Amino acid sequence: MNYDKEVENLNQGGDTWKPKVGVHDFVVLAEPEETEYVDEDKGTSTPQIKLEIEINGEQKNWFVGRGKTMKSAYGQLMVIGKYYKKLSGQKLQLIVQEAIDKNGDVKNSYMFPQAAKIVQAEQEAEEKKDVPEPIKSGLAG
Repeated sequence: MNYDKEVENLNQGGDTWKPKVGVHDFVVLAEPEETEYVDEDKGTSTPQIKLEIEINGEQKNWFVGRGKTMKSAYGQLMVIGKYYKKLSGQKLQLIVQEAIDKNGDVKNSYMFPQAAKIVQAEQEAEEKKDVPEPIKSGLAG
């Protein structure tokens, strides 16, 4: 038996934060840890990260599934981490809204305004790089 892994799985409850619909401001206290969610009923495990955060003056753990797109909460956190070279110490704002998925089910949608600004700035910088050099110099004058 892997006792380290078992103890880690036990710590998934307790001071866990589950974001509800609304606007949430928090500080990331430590770099994310890779973990996995084990669904004993289904016999499956899902990769995720654990973020230690401070929200409303309380320390909590937030478990975020490893999404596959930039629009996922995980993807947006990775954009922020890449930009700042770390997540620890970052003051973040999370906007949670209800959305209807392609199956018609109501799910929560997560948006970090910081990630949106970073992606927009990177896209604008990329567009400027695509302008041929003679046109760039003509624009400057």
